[in-house]
Amino acid sequence: MRLNDIAQATNNDIFPSQTCQQLASDRYAVFIDRPVNQLPRLPEFIATSVSPCRYFTTSMTYLGSFEDVNASIYLVSQIRKMGLDAVIHSFSSKNSEIAKSFRANALLVEVNANPALDIQQVRMLTGKSSFWAIFNNRYVILSAPLSSQQTANILANNLRSQGFAVQSIDANWISDSNPLINTNSDLSNRLVARSSTKTQKVYQVLIPLEHNKNLKQSNNIINSDSFQKIVGGRYYLQVRSYRDLGNAIRERERLNKNFSGVVIMLGSDAK
Repeated sequence: MRLNDIAQATNNDIFPSQTCQQLASDRYAVFIDRPVNQLPRLPEFIATSVSPCRYFTTSMTYLGSFEDVNASIYLVSQIRKMGLDAVIHSFSSKNSEIAKSFRANALLVEVNANPALDIQQVRMLTGKSSFWAIFNNRYVILSAPLSSQQTANILANNLRSQGFAVQSIDANWISDSNPLINTNSDLSNRLVARSSTKTQKVYQVLIPLEHNKNLKQSNNIINSDSFQKIVGGRYYLQVRSYRDLGNAIRERERLNKNFSGVVIMLGSDAK
């Protein structure tokens, strides 16, 4: 079936029943963060494998899955030559064989005092799908759920320039098992109530060990409070913790100059 035939069989608001995970039969799946009826004409060898699917209720285009990561990388490379933002997403945690530049990334945006306005601004500034989600037991705005690293970094910088606290993370950190929360009018009240509980938020700065082999030789990073921890089956070094998010973000940006993949995770500390 050619791409035009598939497009005619779908309406402008594609919302198929099948999810991307159900479609993907092998470890490495290839996606474009755009509905199938919004794609340009593709070469026949690519168009024959095109299927619409949804991921986080967002319309995507699925282009097949492979057990061989090199086959996935080749397909993504061919699609990117056409100017499309194709990525590889693995439904297995064993995805270390995927080059970082080909992995699917997503944006997590921290919620401020006006959640309803925040999500409108994020959608406007990114031009990508954005919606409420729960990540590490906190409310966030999830945006650009399957984007390339380059696109995610550009979007993150745009948001930061407008005062948003945002992380670009590997999309494999996120489960696609119904992460959405109700976007009703009492979201602001729940956020305020949660901040007044007897636990205080602590922002932990983590450096992935798998991509930073020389980390333990860095005397200016290691201190008596640093320790290893496993998150999502991966090894990290927790190097700092802050009660102020702004300080954690500044520390992450400082460390990013020398180490790759520095992230912030939310913990809690009893008062």
